Amino acid sequence: MIFENIICGTFVKRYNRFLVDVLLDTGEQVTAHCPNTGSMGGILIPGAPLVLTPSKNPSSKLKYVWQMVCVDDIWVGVNTQNPNAIVNEALGN
Repeated sequence: MIFENIICGTFVKRYNRFLVDVLLDTGEQVTAHCPNTGSMGGILIPGAPLVLTPSKNPSSKLKYVWQMVCVDDIWVGVNTQNPNAIVNEALGN
């Protein structure tokens, strides 16, 4: 799966099920939507590299959606809406 318009940053903190603070590579700190409401305890590591994408919903209060995070040199998908599309793409290839 190829993400369009990715924005790189690092994890700062998650302070409820839907919100995550991210320090962008530009130095700006933003709040992004977290589409995974699970605890994700093993991957919420301050300073971990992550990838955001711009929100596709023009009425969204948040400009970015959290997609993946890198933990122990392994990229982990965070967005629970992506796995079916990834498997479908893999089966098609």
